Amino acid sequence: MLALGGYFSAARAASTPATKDETTARRPGLSARTLRRRITDLSTRLGATSRFQAGAQAGRRGWL
Repeated sequence: MLALGGYFSAARAASTPATKDETTARRPGLSARTLRRRITDLSTRLGATSRFQAGAQAGRRGWL
């Protein structure tokens, strides 16, 4: 099961592609690199082929 603690920012970033990773990462105190790594991990776990799809699936699961 996916531990969501640090993944909320990744899910939020995946669902809002117009926001720069640097801006989204700054809010919880992450680096942009860490945020991108978590988005990739989240997308893989969800079986998503795009950031938008990962964000949509995270929203459907109530993670946002």
